[in-house]
Amino acid sequence: MLVTGFNPDDLFARIDELYDFIEPYIVEDRTLNDRNIYPGSINLVGLQYNYTVEDSRKNKDYTMINVSFGLKQFIKARFDSVCKHYGFNKKAVLRDAAIYRKQVAINRKAKKIQEQIKVKKQELKKACGNAKKKIQKSINELLNKLNKLFKA
Repeated sequence: MLVTGFNPDDLFARIDELYDFIEPYIVEDRTLNDRNIYPGSINLVGLQYNYTVEDSRKNKDYTMINVSFGLKQFIKARFDSVCKHYGFNKKAVLRDAAIYRKQVAINRKAKKIQEQIKVKKQELKKACGNAKKKIQKSINELLNKLNKLFKA
């Protein structure tokens, strides 16, 4: 699990990617409307915690807001704790994770190339004359890319 997903190297980039995606919605949610209330607020009488956009930015990283650990801080602490508890070498786990990520990326690219080859083969069946040779050349180029990918 530490190699395939729950490690800082994998999660931090994904957290940043997802945060960039949702940040405009956080800004919208934390901007008072013309009635001076936050959009989507239901309890207008009870305790109001004014969690700001800046709080969300800080809390996704390492800053503790009230009693909530920063998300990256929590992940790093859990990763370190698990490695220590089970006697894992953190550098080795992160190295293995990098190798795993590369293999996953290669497999995805290989699958995409194989799908392109399948489409080209279907086109080849329909083609005739010079067009057939052109498509066959394209298939051979894709096969060469696939071979190079697995030799890397």
